[in-house]
Amino acid sequence: MTGSWFLDHLWLVPLLPFLGSLLIALALRPLTSPRVCSAAAIAAVGGSAFVGWGAAFAYFTRHAGETLIPWQMTWLAFTPSFPGKVGVIADDLSLLLVMVVTGISLLVHVYSTGYLHGEPGYPRYFAALNLFTCSMLGLVLSVSILQIYVFWELVGVSSF
Repeated sequence: MTGSWFLDHLWLVPLLPFLGSLLIALALRPLTSPRVCSAAAIAAVGGSAFVGWGAAFAYFTRHAGETLIPWQMTWLAFTPSFPGKVGVIADDLSLLLVMVVTGISLLVHVYSTGYLHGEPGYPRYFAALNLFTCSMLGLVLSVSILQIYVFWELVGVSSF
């Protein structure tokens, strides 16, 4: 525990856009209007930005220069000396990049609502954009090389 709600819940930063992507792709896209899809995508990234910026503020005011791992678990145990861990890391660079990625992604989401208005793939675009945001945030918060590889591949898939 780090003493800050935002840092303790840093795992929400990549999870919210992922859940938004699933919600849009599986439930909203076939059932509702495109405006609802874009609103859900913006809400997911906005929530991610809120938690990410709050975590960055808490980190830079109390823990600057330290490396914190608010959440971590063993995913695959290759050998006892080489466990495959997943988690989130909080250090100067990762939280700076969280602020950059969430800020730019939120602006891109909002701008895209007007730019893509009337396009047939509008809901699919927002599902893919949320998945891309999740992938980027997972990449910058990765705690192991295995996790970096998984999110790097997700960046490529969602960019395609």
